Amino acid sequence: MDGVSAGVMWSSLYMVLASGVYSLDRGLRYEFEIFTNHA
Repeated sequence: MDGVSAGVMWSSLYMVLASGVYSLDRGLRYEFEIFTNHA
């Protein structure tokens, strides 16, 4: 595997991880807001 395809693979993997962490963070904040509002 050459450097270009490796770079593309790592950048796409990083984007998937970043979007997953972002959506997880948003979901946790949303649940936390609902929990604190109903407390």
